[in-house]
Amino acid sequence: DYADDDEIREAITLLAGTTGVFAETAGGVTVAVLKKLVAGGKLDPERETVVFNTGEGLKTLDAVADRVGPTHRIKPSLRGARDAGLLG
Repeated sequence: DYADDDEIREAITLLAGTTGVFAETAGGVTVAVLKKLVAGGKLDPERETVVFNTGEGLKTLDAVADRVGPTHRIKPSLRGARDAGLLG
């Protein structure tokens, strides 16, 4: 089984919304294919399945930029965060 781009973006959003884990696109592929395997009866949803995701979603933010709230590009410093109004 494989996952197309829309399924990958949906899986990234699903994982973030249900677990708080923000995966990169590779993690989205893992979740999307897992979902398909369960739906297709190839994996038993009553059995424990371990899925590894080691990628950070900020590496591929552009993949889901239209699905997340506002983002800020700032200089990587405390002053940059202050200037962007991200700190109180």
